[in-house]
Amino acid sequence: LDLTDDSLRGTPGRIADMFINEVFSGLDYANFPKITLMENKMLIAEMITVRDITFTSMCEHHFVMFDGKATVAYIPENNIIGLSKINQIVQFFAQRPQIQERLTQQVRVTLQTLLGTPNVAVSMNAVHFCVKARGIKDQTSATSTISLGGRFKTEQITRQEFLRSVSHS
Repeated sequence: LDLTDDSLRGTPGRIADMFINEVFSGLDYANFPKITLMENKMLIAEMITVRDITFTSMCEHHFVMFDGKATVAYIPENNIIGLSKINQIVQFFAQRPQIQERLTQQVRVTLQTLLGTPNVAVSMNAVHFCVKARGIKDQTSATSTISLGGRFKTEQITRQEFLRSVSHS
């Protein structure tokens, strides 16, 4: 590449800035979203689900993007969380070199900790460009991961209700 060319002259700096401040911003916990919990005054005891949360992350093995959608559900105990905060947590953990399996777990464990309940479930479905654009070059495959906690793991009916909500995405 001719780095003296006008269109490429600043490219190395722009790339470094993009990785530090955007693509890998989730490595810096100073960027973790500001979360305010609300007391569960209405005593909600049913599943709350946020579907079709879009995310883009970077495969830590090949530094190639993967993107997809997440479905996150929880059954409140003492606290509830603003719905957009769930999206922000997914985005935060996606913004780092990552594997989908870990990303799914990180979102679940973080919400369990913040909400003070084990009853959290996360499903992610993503297309990995390390599979699509290199190696096998499979244009149609996608990867699904699920992480279940609390009643989602121990109660078949609760798990089935969550899985039905995922299949409607």
